[in-house]
Amino acid sequence: MNKFKTAWDDYNKSSYKKKVLMDQVSILSVKKINDGVVYLYEISPMLLRGYPYEEEKTWKVSDLPGWAIRMLSITGFAFRIEKKLYLVDELTFRSLNDLFGWTRNASEPSIWRDFHLAQLFKERDYAYILYTMKDKYKVVSAIHKTALDAISGDLYQVAEHYLEEGAEVADFFYNDIRFQVEIALPREKNGWKQELVIRDSCVGRESLTFINAWRKEDALIYTGVLKQKHRSETSLEELVPGINELINSCYKKMEVTGLSPKEILQEASSYVGIRKKNALSCFMGQFFPMDDPERALVAVASFKGVGNETQEITYRKGLGNFLGGVVNA
Repeated sequence: MNKFKTAWDDYNKSSYKKKVLMDQVSILSVKKINDGVVYLYEISPMLLRGYPYEEEKTWKVSDLPGWAIRMLSITGFAFRIEKKLYLVDELTFRSLNDLFGWTRNASEPSIWRDFHLAQLFKERDYAYILYTMKDKYKVVSAIHKTALDAISGDLYQVAEHYLEEGAEVADFFYNDIRFQVEIALPREKNGWKQELVIRDSCVGRESLTFINAWRKEDALIYTGVLKQKHRSETSLEELVPGINELINSCYKKMEVTGLSPKEILQEASSYVGIRKKNALSCFMGQFFPMDDPERALVAVASFKGVGNETQEITYRKGLGNFLGGVVNA
């Protein structure tokens, strides 16, 4: 419990929030990148005239590390706040979509996109920029509507609620922008232990994700997902009933599949990409002979080389069909 609390506190200190007046956030639009030198065209929301013009300042930035140049080539812009350079991670597009309704297509790099963004900045009073430090550079990963400093119903509070009811922390991990904790609930069914997985994300739409999971040895299967957006606008009292409904529905619906080992492997393979199918087959080889359906199910659910976070959730939700299906919350 103490390690979990320490980790949660550390996670909340790993990034920084800065309240900014949006019309004072200049956009540095990438003009060109030549031999490691980046030329940036400064667009100030305060000085907008409605079209690009030569009087605006052009900045020349050299000696940037390779990762920073790649970031600028992908996003096509950076920010200048209080005379300092803030690089922009492409994760920021998720919160720009939330703030302004941008689609990914609308955010394709161009001078016109950046003038449009500057106009949107000019029309907004203030926001909270979330950034981390990489090497000596500030890297923006989100722009939030709210400070999120006085949240009622964050990951730790939800976890603590279930710990007080007899649950235990099974595992947790985190990085600069995400935290995940697995809460082992005090019940099991058909030899599988029920867990509540809680994910917190600093980027995108300030979301919390609650996942009903079933664990057996190293095997993990998801059978229900509940997403809570704008967690600053909710409370613990509002969150708990929905989470309870999710885990209770998944418990009632849980039933181990009657498929054969071969059928389990074939269906599990359909939940991973083409490149991962061979990796899954090789992983399964250590479990042969595969003459027991339960052993086959534990094997496919123990596979961890699926891919990124989204692919991981898709795969484990797919496996949920082996345990009675997925509850849509």
